[in-house]
Amino acid sequence: MGIEHIIRDLEGDAKSEAAAILSEAKKQAARIASQAKADAAELEREEAARAKRDAERILRSSSLAKIDAERTRSLIEMELYVQVASKVREKLGAAHRDKKAYERYIQKAVEQGKSLVGGDYVIYANKRDSATAKKFGSLAKDAIDCDGGVIVASRDGRIRADSTFSAAFSEREQETINEARRMMRK
Repeated sequence: MGIEHIIRDLEGDAKSEAAAILSEAKKQAARIASQAKADAAELEREEAARAKRDAERILRSSSLAKIDAERTRSLIEMELYVQVASKVREKLGAAHRDKKAYERYIQKAVEQGKSLVGGDYVIYANKRDSATAKKFGSLAKDAIDCDGGVIVASRDGRIRADSTFSAAFSEREQETINEARRMMRK
């Protein structure tokens, strides 16, 4: 065997070995590329899930902030209402100070009550207002507990016209609440 034959065998072995190495390298490169794609896809899924959780957290925070803002607005509205109601009650309580104006109020309340209940009526008033109310009709034996004003009722008690301050305030309560809300939105 000649040297040429050995060189050819070596070249053939080298080519076979190079082909095997190249084939293995291509397989390994394909495995690496496939693994890289899988890793990238997994990373993408993780990032998407994280982004979704973050978006949901932000949305919840936003919703909670809106709820908190609404609660705060409601509390402020209620505080405004309490302040307005307090001022109204204060003004109603001060109505007694102007004796002539208050007497006209009682007279008007009795006249309106009479027109609602008919001719046979009785007037209910608190102790403080009894003397004034008596000027305009028959006074009930018992005084009522109220902050001012009168109740005119039929003698049988079936029909009543309530002109007490509490009744007037209650009738206007929703109007007062709405006014407080309008003030809040300005």
